[in-house]
Amino acid sequence: MSLHDVYLTLLAAGGVLLLSVAAARLADRVGLPVLLAFLGVGVLLGEDVLGLRFDDAALAQALGTAALAIILLSAWGWRRGERWVWWTLALAAVAGFGPAAVVHALIHYTSFEHVLPVYLGIGLTTAALTLARPHLCDRCGPASQSETPRRP
Repeated sequence: MSLHDVYLTLLAAGGVLLLSVAAARLADRVGLPVLLAFLGVGVLLGEDVLGLRFDDAALAQALGTAALAIILLSAWGWRRGERWVWWTLALAAVAGFGPAAVVHALIHYTSFEHVLPVYLGIGLTTAALTLARPHLCDRCGPASQSETPRRP
């Protein structure tokens, strides 16, 4: 993969991100569920419309598992101290990326270019979970500590 290909990939990812944000804002303004906007973006980016081929089953499983966990958790919200949210996301990441990494290792198909999306997914998910842990696993945040009455 040349540097030019990396730049094109980053440009495409940025375009998808901007398109997703615009679709979410439009859906919120119109009063539609944001999930429908994201489904529309997925259909637009699919093989039938734009011709983007996606033939990596392991990556599809990992992304699908993580997306399903995030969609299901969005119904309950993200509040401080919701330790179960962090554990659900962590287990979804293990269920998605674990089999992909193990199967690739077992069949000795460990070409760096092929397994790079799995490595990136594991790294980004680990970073996100590490950053989210203080917020989601902290029982008493700064706001609740200042409101707690002191004993005489």
